[in-house]
Amino acid sequence: MVEMGSKLRRLRKAKHMTQEELGQVVGVSNVMISSYELSTRQPPYKVMIRLARFFGVSIDYLVGIDLSLIHISEPTRL
Repeated sequence: MVEMGSKLRRLRKAKHMTQEELGQVVGVSNVMISSYELSTRQPPYKVMIRLARFFGVSIDYLVGIDLSLIHISEPTRL
């Protein structure tokens, strides 16, 4: 499974952006973007939402959730 940091770095590089530029877009410092990419810190939900919207991906994609593996059954009646 690819870590969120690797995905974030790949998405940023695909847009030819620096960490500083991405930080300005989502409202954090370049040091924070670096720590997210190195997986030493996880972004708070608000930042994760901004990142997902900016890159046009889902939060599920960013955090590595494979929705095809999730089985949702009908609710059980009591």
